[in-house]
Amino acid sequence: TNGALCVEGPESEFTYVHPDCATGASLHWQWAMKYKATAEADAGGTVSTGEAWVADGDVFSVTATPTTGMAFRRWRDAAGNTVSTAAELSVPVAAPVALTAEFGQLIEITSGNDDDAVTINAAIQSAPEGAVVHLADGTYNLTAPIVLDRPVTLVGNVEDRTKVVLDGAGAYRLLEVSDEQALACGMTFERGYS
Repeated sequence: TNGALCVEGPESEFTYVHPDCATGASLHWQWAMKYKATAEADAGGTVSTGEAWVADGDVFSVTATPTTGMAFRRWRDAAGNTVSTAAELSVPVAAPVALTAEFGQLIEITSGNDDDAVTINAAIQSAPEGAVVHLADGTYNLTAPIVLDRPVTLVGNVEDRTKVVLDGAGAYRLLEVSDEQALACGMTFERGYS
């Protein structure tokens, strides 16, 4: 009353008795704009934060962690669009946010084979849908393009893509992507041919 705040806090209800109208007292609502942000995990992992109310303009941060034998694939929004391929995500909030962490079976590949393209393509073709083919740090000498024609993720080093190099020796295309759910990230392409 008289400009003093009578009730405050996060509660969703309270009781207010308005004083006699003759005193000239009035009631003014002051709302804080917050949006609901949610993150959930598909089978194969967990998320650090499931739900939060975030002030307009603040950031919602969440981390996806795969279980043993699985790998993080991507964050997708409610419409199914890829938001990020990094497991740690911070998104500015200006509307409600709904995110899902996708995980896939982990398949590890190392460089140094006689024909790295054959090894990588064989892993992609034998992988179940949604799998993650992980390229360990190194240089992969390609004698043919890598073909992503299935819903599989090909990932190198997402923190430093220069540590995973696909080298076509100036004679080969390096990557052909024909599946809309296929993802490739965390690698450097060198000496490719178009």
